[in-house]
Amino acid sequence: MIDIKSEKMTPIIRYFSKMVEWLGLSRNSGSILALLYLARYNTRAKLSLDEISKATQYSRSNVTLILTQLESMGLLNGETDITQAGRGRRRTLYSIADDISSPISILVKQTHHRLLVNLKEIKSLSSSLGSENDSLTLMLEDFENETKEALKSFK
Repeated sequence: MIDIKSEKMTPIIRYFSKMVEWLGLSRNSGSILALLYLARYNTRAKLSLDEISKATQYSRSNVTLILTQLESMGLLNGETDITQAGRGRRRTLYSIADDISSPISILVKQTHHRLLVNLKEIKSLSSSLGSENDSLTLMLEDFENETKEALKSFK
Protein backbone atom coordinates (compact mmCIF):
# COMPACT_ATOMS: atom_id res chain seq x y z
CA MET A 1 0.00 0.00 0.00
CA ILE A 2 1.18 3.49 -0.83
CA ASP A 3 1.93 5.68 2.19
CA ILE A 4 0.26 8.95 1.23
CA LYS A 5 0.87 10.37 4.70
CA SER A 6 4.65 10.39 4.21
CA GLU A 7 6.57 13.66 4.02
CA LYS A 8 7.51 12.92 0.41
CA MET A 9 3.85 12.74 -0.61
CA THR A 10 2.81 16.10 0.91
CA PRO A 11 3.35 18.15 -2.29
CA ILE A 12 1.45 15.56 -4.35
CA ILE A 13 -1.49 15.58 -1.94
CA ARG A 14 -1.45 19.40 -1.93
CA TYR A 15 -1.55 19.40 -5.76
CA PHE A 16 -4.55 17.05 -5.86
CA SER A 17 -6.29 19.00 -3.10
CA LYS A 18 -6.05 22.19 -5.17
CA MET A 19 -7.39 20.36 -8.22
CA VAL A 20 -10.46 19.04 -6.43
CA GLU A 21 -11.17 22.43 -4.87
CA TRP A 22 -11.45 23.80 -8.42
CA LEU A 23 -14.15 21.17 -8.93
CA GLY A 24 -15.98 22.34 -5.82
CA LEU A 25 -15.05 19.29 -3.73
CA SER A 26 -13.48 19.11 -0.30
CA ARG A 27 -9.70 18.98 0.12
CA ASN A 28 -10.08 15.46 1.56
CA SER A 29 -11.17 14.34 -1.90
CA GLY A 30 -7.67 15.23 -3.09
CA SER A 31 -6.04 12.60 -0.88
CA ILE A 32 -8.36 9.90 -2.16
CA LEU A 33 -7.94 10.92 -5.78
CA ALA A 34 -4.15 11.02 -5.33
CA LEU A 35 -4.19 7.57 -3.75
CA LEU A 36 -6.21 6.12 -6.65
CA TYR A 37 -3.92 7.74 -9.24
CA LEU A 38 -0.84 6.44 -7.46
CA ALA A 39 -2.41 2.97 -7.34
CA ARG A 40 -3.05 3.22 -11.09
CA TYR A 41 0.56 4.10 -11.85
CA ASN A 42 2.19 1.97 -9.18
CA THR A 43 0.41 -1.37 -9.16
CA ARG A 44 -2.64 -0.95 -11.44
CA ALA A 45 -4.57 -2.12 -8.36
CA LYS A 46 -8.15 -1.25 -7.60
CA LEU A 47 -8.74 -0.28 -3.99
CA SER A 48 -11.54 -1.14 -1.61
CA LEU A 49 -13.26 1.24 0.78
CA ASP A 50 -11.34 -0.28 3.69
CA GLU A 51 -7.98 0.10 1.93
CA ILE A 52 -8.71 3.72 1.07
CA SER A 53 -9.92 4.44 4.60
CA LYS A 54 -6.79 2.87 6.11
CA ALA A 55 -4.39 4.68 3.76
CA THR A 56 -5.97 8.10 4.22
CA GLN A 57 -6.90 7.62 7.88
CA TYR A 58 -10.37 8.97 7.08
CA SER A 59 -13.48 7.37 8.51
CA ARG A 60 -15.34 4.86 6.36
CA SER A 61 -18.34 7.20 6.21
CA ASN A 62 -16.20 10.12 5.01
CA VAL A 63 -14.51 7.92 2.39
CA THR A 64 -17.90 6.61 1.24
CA LEU A 65 -19.21 10.15 0.80
CA ILE A 66 -16.15 11.22 -1.19
CA LEU A 67 -16.17 8.09 -3.36
CA THR A 68 -19.86 8.63 -4.10
CA GLN A 69 -19.18 12.23 -5.17
CA LEU A 70 -16.23 11.28 -7.36
CA GLU A 71 -18.12 8.37 -8.91
CA SER A 72 -21.19 10.52 -9.65
CA MET A 73 -18.92 12.98 -11.46
CA GLY A 74 -17.68 10.15 -13.67
CA LEU A 75 -14.15 10.27 -12.28
CA LEU A 76 -14.11 6.79 -10.75
CA ASN A 77 -15.15 3.29 -11.65
CA GLY A 78 -16.53 1.09 -8.92
CA GLU A 79 -16.85 -2.61 -9.59
CA THR A 80 -17.80 -5.58 -7.49
CA ASP A 81 -14.91 -7.78 -6.39
CA ILE A 82 -15.84 -11.15 -7.88
CA THR A 83 -12.77 -12.82 -6.34
CA GLN A 84 -14.01 -12.23 -2.80
CA ALA A 85 -15.03 -15.45 -1.09
CA GLY A 86 -17.48 -15.95 1.74
CA ARG A 87 -20.87 -14.64 2.70
CA GLY A 88 -22.22 -11.15 2.79
CA ARG A 89 -22.14 -8.25 0.44
CA ARG A 90 -19.20 -8.25 -1.91
CA ARG A 91 -16.88 -5.29 -1.62
CA THR A 92 -16.55 -2.67 -4.31
CA LEU A 93 -13.15 -1.92 -5.81
CA TYR A 94 -12.45 1.61 -7.01
CA SER A 95 -10.17 2.95 -9.71
CA ILE A 96 -9.81 6.09 -11.80
CA ALA A 97 -12.22 6.03 -14.76
CA ASP A 98 -10.62 4.80 -17.96
CA ASP A 99 -11.29 8.03 -19.87
CA ILE A 100 -9.62 10.18 -17.19
CA SER A 101 -5.90 10.25 -17.94
CA SER A 102 -4.85 13.00 -15.54
CA PRO A 103 -6.21 15.55 -13.08
CA ILE A 104 -6.10 18.09 -15.91
CA SER A 105 -8.53 16.00 -17.95
CA ILE A 106 -10.88 16.05 -14.97
CA LEU A 107 -10.87 19.84 -14.97
CA VAL A 108 -11.35 19.99 -18.74
CA LYS A 109 -14.22 17.50 -18.63
CA GLN A 110 -15.97 19.37 -15.81
CA THR A 111 -15.44 22.77 -17.45
CA HIS A 112 -16.89 21.48 -20.72
CA HIS A 113 -19.90 20.08 -18.87
CA ARG A 114 -20.45 23.35 -16.99
CA LEU A 115 -20.28 25.37 -20.20
CA LEU A 116 -22.91 23.13 -21.81
CA VAL A 117 -25.19 23.53 -18.79
CA ASN A 118 -24.60 27.28 -18.84
CA LEU A 119 -25.49 27.49 -22.54
CA LYS A 120 -28.71 25.59 -21.94
CA GLU A 121 -29.66 27.94 -19.09
CA ILE A 122 -28.92 31.02 -21.20
CA LYS A 123 -31.12 29.69 -24.01
CA SER A 124 -33.89 28.95 -21.53
CA LEU A 125 -33.69 32.45 -20.10
CA SER A 126 -33.69 33.97 -23.58
CA SER A 127 -36.77 32.06 -24.64
CA SER A 128 -38.65 32.93 -21.43
CA LEU A 129 -37.91 36.66 -21.85
CA GLY A 130 -38.92 36.87 -25.47
CA SER A 131 -38.10 40.28 -26.90
CA GLU A 132 -39.64 42.30 -24.09
CA ASN A 133 -36.41 43.76 -22.79
CA ASP A 134 -33.82 44.73 -25.39
CA SER A 135 -30.96 45.23 -22.92
CA LEU A 136 -31.51 41.81 -21.28
CA THR A 137 -31.84 40.15 -24.68
CA LEU A 138 -28.60 41.78 -25.84
CA MET A 139 -26.82 40.74 -22.63
CA LEU A 140 -27.98 37.12 -22.96
CA GLU A 141 -26.98 37.04 -26.64
CA ASP A 142 -23.50 38.19 -25.64
CA PHE A 143 -23.34 35.51 -22.93
CA GLU A 144 -24.52 32.85 -25.38
CA ASN A 145 -21.96 33.87 -28.00
CA GLU A 146 -19.15 33.93 -25.45
CA THR A 147 -20.14 30.49 -24.15
CA LYS A 148 -20.31 29.09 -27.71
CA GLU A 149 -16.88 30.56 -28.41
CA ALA A 150 -15.46 28.94 -25.26
CA LEU A 151 -16.98 25.59 -26.26
CA LYS A 152 -15.11 25.69 -29.59
CA SER A 153 -11.85 25.15 -27.71
CA PHE A 154 -13.10 21.69 -26.66
CA LYS A 155 -13.43 20.35 -30.19
